Amino acid sequence: MIQVKHILCPVDFSGFSSRALAHAAALARWYGARLTALYVWADIPAFDVVPSLQRHGSFPIILTEDTRTVLDQELQRFCARAAGGVPVTAIVREAGSIDRDILKQVRALEADLLVVGSHGRSGFERTLLGSVAEKLVRKAPCPVMVVPAHDETRPSE
Repeated sequence: MIQVKHILCPVDFSGFSSRALAHAAALARWYGARLTALYVWADIPAFDVVPSLQRHGSFPIILTEDTRTVLDQELQRFCARAAGGVPVTAIVREAGSIDRDILKQVRALEADLLVVGSHGRSGFERTLLGSVAEKLVRKAPCPVMVVPAHDETRPSE
């Protein structure tokens, strides 16, 4: 049987990552593992979907202290809603490459399992944007669980 002591779940504040975090929380509860949610602030602001920052109209490219504070608060709320009472360590990072920073954190945190949500993009959109989940599956040093975009189920207790 697999030993899981630490689960890492990258999130982007979407419904896809909320479902992934719910699954990660259920696994953390099952294994008695630590759970870390990771948000990577990319230098590509058009891809950030942080609800409280959308109200301001434009996204800063550089992560300021004020923006970091908003992100930290938003991430805490997001984790509380999605994780269903499972304690979550929330981390905000700034990086030029989302997938590379997630892989860096997998190693740094010694995660045993990576749980990611998939946006389910295909065709031109996937070619243009790439697939972070696909890159993680190929390069992660630990098992990766991908929660598909079409998965509307919540994990059972």
